[in-house]
Amino acid sequence: MPLFILITLLLLVSWFFSEVLVLVPLDLLHSLKPLTSLSVFVGLLFFIWCFGE
Repeated sequence: MPLFILITLLLLVSWFFSEVLVLVPLDLLHSLKPLTSLSVFVGLLFFIWCFGE
């Protein structure tokens, strides 16, 4: 029984993180539809600047 509870908890946590980390940024990109390519380009440049060497 504890294994079932652990699996259920892990599924809920993974669903929550996919909701927050994937779907929320996608909704933000869709709200900026006229500037989508520009916002993706700026986001990519920011990501490269933060984690690049």
